[in-house]
Amino acid sequence: MGKWIRLAVALIVIAVLLYLGYAVVQGTFNFLSGADLSAGEPDPMFAEEPELPTRPPELDAEEEQIEHPTLDDYVPEVETPVDKTVEELIEEAKAAA
Repeated sequence: MGKWIRLAVALIVIAVLLYLGYAVVQGTFNFLSGADLSAGEPDPMFAEEPELPTRPPELDAEEEQIEHPTLDDYVPEVETPVDKTVEELIEEAKAAA
């Protein structure tokens, strides 16, 4: 007799667990299908800044640019070949120091 009672209790527990599982799945589905994803106000942190239209450079008035010196403008003072040997240059450097 005790065996039949345990079997009946086990079947009732299994049936209750199945019902609870079904209710959880059904409730989750109803919640997700009824959710209004567009509700609420947009987060200002993610707001995109509007693009400001600009004029192409061709339409702007041309402004005169100030001439800047470049490396092409460099003119060395004197360029002569070295007519001294390495030893003479070393001695000259030692004398200057």
